[in-house]
Order: sequence, then structure tokens, then C-alpha cells
Amino acid sequence: WAPTIPGLPAEASVSDVVTDETNTVYLFDQARFRDTYGVEETATVRAALARLTGDGAQGDDVVGAVLAIDSDPGVAAARSILDANSCSLTAREALSTAVNAYVAAALGDHRDQIDSVVIVGGDDIVPFAPVAQHTGQFNEASHSDALRLSGDACTLAVPEGSLDPCATPLSAAAATNHILTDDPYGLATAYRSLGGYLYVPNAALGRLVETPEQIVATIDRFIEADGVLEADSSLTGGYGAWAEL
Repeated sequence: WAPTIPGLPAEASVSDVVTDETNTVYLFDQARFRDTYGVEETATVRAALARLTGDGAQGDDVVGAVLAIDSDPGVAAARSILDANSCSLTAREALSTAVNAYVAAALGDHRDQIDSVVIVGGDDIVPFAPVAQHTGQFNEASHSDALRLSGDACTLAVPEGSLDPCATPLSAAAATNHILTDDPYGLATAYRSLGGYLYVPNAALGRLVETPEQIVATIDRFIEADGVLEADSSLTGGYGAWAEL
């Protein structure tokens, strides 16, 4: 990985204080966001997150706190290892574990009062966590090749033991029988299941994606609607991996 905007001066990220009233936390890698989108855009997104406090459905107002995960040395160290190989599932798991350890320490005794966890940015900002899948049927393992990068250079066979230059995080996860998910970030409880773990979030969990403009627009819509979504439309989605079923 290399910064989209190189040469920016280092700037310490600071988390908000979690109080007795806090019910929402935003997981924000402020340094990565700044290196990707710039200083002004990062400040704009952080200010927009602050504007959410006081809004929401009547009787359920948001009281938010931004947790700057990059301020933690453990997270920063794990991030640097993943940056050396963005398709390493081991490094990705270590980073998600470090993030959760930092969040747990930041929340302390306030953990049980948190209703919502919001991740800010896409996988390039706060990576999805890898979770091993142990199902024998209808898993993604057979689709790993389709999730690699395309192009003439990507049709060549990769020697065993060599890094695949055309691999993506999705293809690497599928090839090793993992899925990428946000569930472990949701203050989750881990249950033993099929020889692995099923992570069940204990807080509402979501992401604000992807560009600063898109994130701010989503926040503006939430504030304008006072957190209430009119049930006058629906969306039906499909997942290509199951197209043949």
C-alpha cells in the first residue's frame, strides 16, 4: 500500500471521550483516511460525524464518540504489517483483533450502553475481518479465481508458494475458506460453530462508505430525516457467487 496523497505531515489522531451518555461509536482510521482523501476532506467527515449527535428518532437521539483507531500503537503496528501484503488473512485478522482490543479499552465500563457501532470508510480504510467458514457446501472456495484481478497477466498460473500478484482480499479469503465481514466489530459474542466461531454482534452495526462526499451526503440525509427511514421503497440484492444456484 502507498498513500494516495504522499508527503502529508504526520498528525496525531485523538479519540473523543466516551461518557455515560454515549450510545454510538464511530471507528475511524483518521490517518489512513487523510492519506487517501486529504486533510480537508478528513476534517469535513469528522465534523459531519459530530453533527450526528442530537439527531435520531424521537426518544432515541444519537450521542456519538469518534474512536480514532490509528491512535493506538497496536493498531498502527498491525496496520503496517497488513500494508506489506493486503491479501494476508493472518495480518488482516491481527489488525481486526487489535482494533477490537483498542475499542474494548476505550469503552471500558461503558461497553454495555453502546447501541450502535459505525465503521467509517471502505475496506481500504478499516478492513473487513476474516472469519473462517466451515460449511462443506455452497461456500466461496470454488469462486476464488473469479475474484482475482483480470487482465492478460492474470491468466498465468502462480507457482505454489509464490505470492499471487493478481490476488485481491476477496480472492485470498475465498481461496482459504474465509469470508470477510464486519460482524466481529459489533461488540460481538463469539459462539463455537462447526469447528470455528460465529460472531454475533451485540450492537447495531454498519458502515459509512465510501468517499468523503458520499459519507457526508449519507449523514446529511440521516439528519434531514431525523433518523427515520420511510418504508415506501425496497431493495432486492443478489450475490454473483450463487448465480448458478
